[in-house]
Amino acid sequence: MTGTTTRNLTIVSWLVACLVSATTVFAQNAPDPADVAARCVAQMEQTRDRTVGAIGDTTGSAIDRIARLDAAGAEDRQIVRAGQAGIDRVQRTGRAGISRISRIERSCVRVLIRLEAERELIQRFRGAASSLREDIGNAAQRGSGAIRQAVADAIG
Repeated sequence: MTGTTTRNLTIVSWLVACLVSATTVFAQNAPDPADVAARCVAQMEQTRDRTVGAIGDTTGSAIDRIARLDAAGAEDRQIVRAGQAGIDRVQRTGRAGISRISRIERSCVRVLIRLEAERELIQRFRGAASSLREDIGNAAQRGSGAIRQAVADAIG
C-alpha cells in the first residue's frame, strides 16, 4: 500500500482512539452512534472506490502489456508470465483493500459497542462492510478474468 494509504489508516486509527477516549471521559456527551457508523461507512466506501480503481488500472496495464508482447511476436510463455503477473497484482490489490475495510470495520465496531449502539445498527454496519468487501472481490474477479481472456486471445 502507498504512504497515503498508511497515513489514512493512521488517521482513522487515531480518530477511533480519540472516540474511544472521549466516550470514557465524556459519556454524557458521547457522539451519536449513527454518525460514527456513517463516518466509518464513508471511509470504507472510499477504500472500496480507490481499490476498485486501482484494480481497473492494473487490469488495463496488464492487458496493454499482453497486447504489446503479442504484437512484438513474443513467445507464449512470456505472454502467460505477463498475464500471471497482472493477475497477481490485481489479487494483491484486492486483498489489501479487503483487509483495510476489515480493519476499519473492527475498529468502528469496538467504538459502536463502547457507545452502546443498538445491535441492529451494528448489524447494518457489518452488512455494509461485507457488501463493500464483496464489491472489491467482484472487481478482482472481473479484472483477473479479463487478463486471462487477453492471454487466451494472444496465444490461441
